[in-house]
Amino acid sequence: TYRELCKPSGGDDTSDVQAAWNDISTYHPGGKVFLDGDGGSGPFNCLPLVVPNRINIEGNPSEFTEIHMGQGTTFDLVKMGTMIKRIATGSGNSPTELLTNNPDAAAPYVRNSSNVYSGHNQVYEQFTIKNIWADGNRLAAARRAGIFRFERAWGFSLERFVMTSAYGLSKIMDCNAFLLSKIISTYAPIFMFDNGDWQADTCTLAGGHIQGPALWMHGKGQWQGLATNMLVYNAALNVRTNIVDAGELTGTPLTGSSASNYDGVMRLVSAITGTDGATETAFTITSHKMETEQPVVLMTTGAVPGNALRYCVYWITRVDANTVKLSRTYNHLKTNTFIKCNSAGSGLLFISKGYVSDMLFTGGAQNNQFNAGRCDQSSGSGVLFVGSNNNELNVLVNSAGYLDGGGNTTGLGLDGLFTGGAGVPGIGCYQGEPEEISVGGTPYTSFLTTGENKIGGMQDGAVATSGGTNSTQIVGVDCDAATAAKMPKVTGWSKNHPTANYRPNRIAFDSDFSFAAPRQTAMTAITSTGPTDWQTLSTLTIPQGSIGPSGSLSFKALIGAAAGTNAKYFRVLLGTTVVWGGTSLTITNAQKSFAINGVITNVNAENSQIGLAVGTFSTGSSADLLTAAENTANSLALTLQVAFNGSETCNVKAPAFDATVHKGG
Repeated sequence: TYRELCKPSGGDDTSDVQAAWNDISTYHPGGKVFLDGDGGSGPFNCLPLVVPNRINIEGNPSEFTEIHMGQGTTFDLVKMGTMIKRIATGSGNSPTELLTNNPDAAAPYVRNSSNVYSGHNQVYEQFTIKNIWADGNRLAAARRAGIFRFERAWGFSLERFVMTSAYGLSKIMDCNAFLLSKIISTYAPIFMFDNGDWQADTCTLAGGHIQGPALWMHGKGQWQGLATNMLVYNAALNVRTNIVDAGELTGTPLTGSSASNYDGVMRLVSAITGTDGATETAFTITSHKMETEQPVVLMTTGAVPGNALRYCVYWITRVDANTVKLSRTYNHLKTNTFIKCNSAGSGLLFISKGYVSDMLFTGGAQNNQFNAGRCDQSSGSGVLFVGSNNNELNVLVNSAGYLDGGGNTTGLGLDGLFTGGAGVPGIGCYQGEPEEISVGGTPYTSFLTTGENKIGGMQDGAVATSGGTNSTQIVGVDCDAATAAKMPKVTGWSKNHPTANYRPNRIAFDSDFSFAAPRQTAMTAITSTGPTDWQTLSTLTIPQGSIGPSGSLSFKALIGAAAGTNAKYFRVLLGTTVVWGGTSLTITNAQKSFAINGVITNVNAENSQIGLAVGTFSTGSSADLLTAAENTANSLALTLQVAFNGSETCNVKAPAFDATVHKGG
């Protein structure tokens, strides 16, 4: 039930390692193979290996430490327990991952609901891999392969597993009831597709400039997952882009060899053939270095080709070193069914290895829960939901839009292909495209919405420089117009520009929400020529649809003023309507501090309000209630203003100006 390989041979260890694994799996299922590679004996140098079922693989325990590339580290000289290192010569340059399992390859490949297999069962493999450092040896490999690919396995675990130096995605596909514990991925991202009942704990996952998102979850069958204490960071260091309604790309694309040949996340399409709607479309990308089964999305500065979809995940088939074809579903990939475009589109077209984010949810990924973790240092957003719903996120999201302070645009510069304006949200929620789905062999389309994702924790859309200093404040949470009505409760704190925690005209809320204007701690000299010359002290933005047809808005302000020669007037406007104060409410020239409290409510419609009569304090009035018709379905300004009863300059400050939305109906 136990075999030990005491030390690597110094040459090709593939046959020795594979034979030991097969022996235990065949004759002693449930037994262990111990790979003793510590003590300076060097790595086990291997071609791709197949992990059999009912086996425990274990290396020498060591305290693994995160490794950063580009900081002078030589992987071969770092001895951290047992290493399995990919041989990069001969067949080692194949696209096969270093570690794979052996699913039932003879079984028919059929999916229900786009995500769940029928026609065969998953293999109850129940293998474990523990205390292993897997090195993809990317600098010596000509092809792009990930560290592992596990498919249709049930009941396996990776524990204290370090994965480094991979150009390709590591994939877990259609697996169930597995555990990832204490995984350290250094620029070796993970793609999870249609997996159920999975757990991840205390993992550090880094993306990179070759593959993009550090953790990508895709498919309606990617569900019922629980992740805790996760650090997910460093996504797509060669681009800075954003998904917006009008198009995915912002900034100015570079031209020339840097844009066309750069081996990064976004690959420029130089030519498209087969655009008559009847011919399989081929996309030319010079030295694309992408492999069959690579998930990708289309990104463009103009219009996507006809019959192609924006915000839809496609699957690559490698035709040759410069040409790829795209399949709309994984089922189509397996049956060599490719898209047939009826036009070439417009603008620059890129095939991108995912959207730019640390953590990406696409294709209906649902009911996944992330607690007690952090997403940061992304060239794009910290988290993106695209056509995925009912996920729960309670993590710190900061440093979205991570930039190189020097503004590099060449080589491995962090800005890479795109430079120019920032604008990425910490968390983005966007509508998906109709995706073709097969149920019982019958295709149909289903529109992928993004809604009911529960967002908590701190969402910081701040752009950070490489020195860690916030240089530009961007929105914390953003969604497109199609998603706004489905936006769930957003809790926690959005660290951001105080008047733009959530992008105006984009966000809606299902519950109470409070926000505040910047605190004014010092007096400001205000000049007013008279009672009609109103000067603005502070402004808040009330997001579109946040009040609802029968909700209310309450506001309060704390004001300090120096003694003046004229009486003072204060008022609060919602849009263009005065909802508190005015010239009929006089503050004497001797009064130096006072508070404002007000409330206005919608009455069964988003454009019909009532409130306290203008010009009265909250103690009551003989005047009728205020009526207004501001359209709160749109974003509106809530403005605090001051005027004097004569021409003068007086020092005034508003240490607090806060509002609370009580959503109703």
